Amino acid sequence: MGRSIRGAAAVAVAVVLAATGVASANAVAGDAYLQDYSAGNGQIQQDNGNTSGLDATQCGFSWSAQSVIDTDLPNYSVNGFLEGVAPLADTSLPGSGWAQIQHWHTPDGQVLNWRIPVAVDRPLLDATVTMVFDDPDWSPNQSSFQQFSTWPGFPSSFQRFTGISGYTAHDDTQVTPFQWGDDGAGHTTLTFDLGDLQASTSTVLAFTGVPADGPAGVLGGTSYGAKFVLDGTQPLATCLNPSYDEATALTGDVVQLPVAVTAVNGDVTAAPSGTTYALAAGAPAGATIDPVDGEISWTIPGSQPVGDVSVPVTVTYPDGSVDTTAAMVRVGKEPRLGPFDDQTITLGDSIEHVDPVLRDHLGQPYGDGSSLSVTGLPDGVTFDAATGRISGTPTASGVFPVTVTGLDAGGETLISADFTITVTAVTPTPTPTPSPTQPTPEPTTSPTAPVLANTGGTAPGPALLTGVVALAAGGAILGWSHLRRRRV
Repeated sequence: MGRSIRGAAAVAVAVVLAATGVASANAVAGDAYLQDYSAGNGQIQQDNGNTSGLDATQCGFSWSAQSVIDTDLPNYSVNGFLEGVAPLADTSLPGSGWAQIQHWHTPDGQVLNWRIPVAVDRPLLDATVTMVFDDPDWSPNQSSFQQFSTWPGFPSSFQRFTGISGYTAHDDTQVTPFQWGDDGAGHTTLTFDLGDLQASTSTVLAFTGVPADGPAGVLGGTSYGAKFVLDGTQPLATCLNPSYDEATALTGDVVQLPVAVTAVNGDVTAAPSGTTYALAAGAPAGATIDPVDGEISWTIPGSQPVGDVSVPVTVTYPDGSVDTTAAMVRVGKEPRLGPFDDQTITLGDSIEHVDPVLRDHLGQPYGDGSSLSVTGLPDGVTFDAATGRISGTPTASGVFPVTVTGLDAGGETLISADFTITVTAVTPTPTPTPSPTQPTPEPTTSPTAPVLANTGGTAPGPALLTGVVALAAGGAILGWSHLRRRRV
């Protein structure tokens, strides 16, 4: 490449954490090796040339790495150093992993050696490798190019050449033949497919090259660069997040919950065409879901207990990857209690019994472990929790404010209702004073003259009657007598 870049830099992949936002095989444009070096620490400037990109809405994925062999660099290392790769500088996101360009030259300066270990943390589908050899100072030996994932005595070739464990070998049967070509600008290119890399798998690329200016150039400080690009897509289930907003509703309500899809960077997007939705095991009875747009509909039955209800959903993407999510519905009830009529009774009488029932807004018994308590009852009147009845006969007069309270299963107040029992004392009826008794006069009757028998004689005259004086004087008739004239 004809330019010795000085200022101290260890030779390796400086895979940056800056996201391009769009996956691209051309993330590094122009001369890939005209990098700026920091005089302070001798490292390649991270935002220049080495990129990690993630197209968040389409799950596109691209790494672009580059490095140079230059013996004039003060921190030159024959093996370089390893850099983590993570889009948006977040290793928890899809597209994280490891990549390194290792390089060295033979002691005689005749051959340039390159090795590129690669590992991914999450699955990478349809992975494609592109090498761009646009440095005229050297040319690759096409017959030397190798791709291998296993190494005798090691879990993977990646661990053999990096010392990093935790990554297994990629299935190399998926690798397609190498395709050498030209980028149209006179630069040699190499492309091939790795197939689908599973989570925590790895592979290694290795090849050699010949310096155009021979050993003199290598030993004299000429810089030789190479560029590596890895493209692919993450499974849709790993970089799209379907979700439902939490809903709060009462029993009897109809709940409709649309699905929202966001990309890993937080952008709201739409699920790809062909995505399907289905309720998973454990969904409440009566809930339904639209298999195309993912909207949940549920008429909450009146018997549904109060509390949080999860509606699990399975999402299947067109690439075959599967995700799960759930809608949360907070089911509530509105308690109802009373009203109760006030009562006024006389001491000694029983109250009219009261049967309070705690109900919900649909008129159904509230349930859910609820209970009632009653306070303020007069002595002699009780509340039977088993039967739910207030009854009895007060033993004292007075005004008694009564409170009936509905409690939830934890004893917390749901609702209360009041009424009053008024007990009046008995007022005795006074006994009347008797009046003095007056003698009752005997009835006065007129005497009836006796009828004399008709004897054929002459009736006696007035001179013959006696007792008249006594009658005329108002006295009692003591009797009378008459003289009979004997017939001679």
